[in-house]
Amino acid sequence: MRRSWLLMFLVLAVLAGSIDAWHSVQRSQPSAFDPIRSTWTPYGGSWEREAETFLSKSDERGARLMSGSTRWRDYKVDVDIALFGAYGSAGVIVRGRDSEKGNGAYSGFAGGLRSRDNSLLLGRSDFGWEEYRNRPIPGGIRIGQFYHLRIAVVGCKIAARVDLPDGRFVREGVEPTGCVTAGQIGLLSYQTPAVWKNLHVSPASEGDIEQLMQGDPFGSREKRDINVYTWSNSIDPIRREALAHAIEGTPTPISNLAITFLSQAKQVFVRGTVTLLSPVTYVEDTTGAVAIQPRGSPLLAIGDDVEVSGFPLREADQITLRDANVRVLSSNTPPVPRMITASQAASGVEDGHFVVINGVLRSTWKDGQKRILEVESNAVVFRAIAEPQRYSSDLSSLRIGSELILSGVIRSDDTLAGDGAFAVLLSPTQDAVRVVHQAPWWNATHTAIFAAALICLIVAALLGYSRIREFYLMYIVQERQLLADDLHDTIAQSFAGIGFQLRAVEEQLSSNDTGRQQLERAQTMLRDGHQELRQSITSLRVQIGSGAELAAALERSALRLVKGGNLNVLCSCDGSIRKLPPRVADCFFRVAQEAIANAIQHGRASTLEITLSVRPRHISLKVNDDGIGLCGKVTDSAGGLSGMRRRAEAIGARFTIDTSPNGTTVLLESVLLPHAYSVARAFRARWTSRNGSIV
Repeated sequence: MRRSWLLMFLVLAVLAGSIDAWHSVQRSQPSAFDPIRSTWTPYGGSWEREAETFLSKSDERGARLMSGSTRWRDYKVDVDIALFGAYGSAGVIVRGRDSEKGNGAYSGFAGGLRSRDNSLLLGRSDFGWEEYRNRPIPGGIRIGQFYHLRIAVVGCKIAARVDLPDGRFVREGVEPTGCVTAGQIGLLSYQTPAVWKNLHVSPASEGDIEQLMQGDPFGSREKRDINVYTWSNSIDPIRREALAHAIEGTPTPISNLAITFLSQAKQVFVRGTVTLLSPVTYVEDTTGAVAIQPRGSPLLAIGDDVEVSGFPLREADQITLRDANVRVLSSNTPPVPRMITASQAASGVEDGHFVVINGVLRSTWKDGQKRILEVESNAVVFRAIAEPQRYSSDLSSLRIGSELILSGVIRSDDTLAGDGAFAVLLSPTQDAVRVVHQAPWWNATHTAIFAAALICLIVAALLGYSRIREFYLMYIVQERQLLADDLHDTIAQSFAGIGFQLRAVEEQLSSNDTGRQQLERAQTMLRDGHQELRQSITSLRVQIGSGAELAAALERSALRLVKGGNLNVLCSCDGSIRKLPPRVADCFFRVAQEAIANAIQHGRASTLEITLSVRPRHISLKVNDDGIGLCGKVTDSAGGLSGMRRRAEAIGARFTIDTSPNGTTVLLESVLLPHAYSVARAFRARWTSRNGSIV
């Protein structure tokens, strides 16, 4: 048996080791990477995904989106990338580790495109950016144009290549003396919105990286001066962009739209900053905010300075510019929202404004793909609405009662606010929902769930214990049956053989032989012992399954004990016939046997009444005799009475004995309930009896 267990343990250990090794190999190979099904973790910025396209819709400095395994070693990344800002950069991170929120707060290599100086860049971040190489791109980088970027890393060699629309390409490689050997992939944007599509990750070898470089030598890790590049246009880029987006005419202040427009046919012209993109696009200037319905699908980012021309439409007590023509002037850092109170927001004056508001979370739920938060602040109840497919924190994990700070745009129409005073359309940035004070886990709901789980666990434990006890009693019954069979087949047969031999000896002796009298006495003792042995065998073989069987067994036992005497036995059974738990039936039978034996041996009774009452949830046994009682003959410390009490306590039954010179009455009562409850009653009875309490 020990060898079998040891062999099984070794097999399981080898199997577990093989599975772990297989998983380690899988984690170290990116061949099975699926960019759609994989988990992506944002570190800053505003990220969205549409099918296989990833969008960074903010110009935050150092926004990252990480995925993959930290065990990936040698691999290459292919992706199509487009920039939408004139002064930023976007690319891919390889072998990224230890990511945190913040500009450059990670360890790993990065390569990509930079629109400020129209170059392919390659460098490393170790919680601080160090640029290795940069190479000019002929013709410059066109805003909105997709470029195919490939970055490969093998050992300490890192190479990057960008394919241009005209068929040409630019590549750069570097081999630093020390490097990070494994890590994740990531998408990186710096001060510009960007789009990535057709992302593919695969293992790489020395041959792949040499093919990418096509014989060009790898550069050193020395930082190059990015200012040595001669601009293709001598005009300063900021000035060039300002001239390209020159505004003709004077824009209308947004606050004047509700006053100045007279008909929907009159076109208006405004200028402001984009504060929200979905579900409604909002533009805000220093005087107010307005919703717009852009013509086409312009790629906008929060923080863009735009000019908008469109036709005003009043809906839900708000002005919307329909069929709006939007032109991006420049990309800036998202505006800083104003802090207001819930009472100010409920007044409707702040509708459309990008604000910060605090409150206490009352409830949260999903409405389709949207996540709705119900918040209360100074007795004002409002809603916060988060759009789907945002790479933001999991709002479902917020605890009820937590104090929050919310950033978003105010809307008061019923379609969004519901039964609240107003709605906050949350900004897609990660800081849109900040927890000021986390509510404790022990709220009313969780306490009720924990209590219910604890009750279920206790019930399951009691049921399990009851089943184990039942199996144990069944095992005892089987052992008693085997013991009875062994006694019958061995000792009982030996007694029969001894009796036969004694009768043979008796026949050989004469009637006046002095040993004949002793032989007869021995035969009498042998017959008595054989009879007692038969009674013991019968007692061991008793199996009781119902109330009727218990009554019949008690009657047979009583008649056998009083056989040949002048004691009159009256046995009756009242109630339904139902299956009895084995331990209950055994307890009642043994207690009744002891009570009958006491009445016969000590009570000197002439009449013995045995009454059994079985009800659906109650069973009682009463043994009454008209003898002289047990006072002075059997004390409480005697084995019989103590044994009866112990048996009653074991099943949680009530046991009483009333003895007097006019007779003795033994009463045993038990409640027939499900196993778990009866076991609990037994535990309680044992505990109270041990501590001196009255059951």
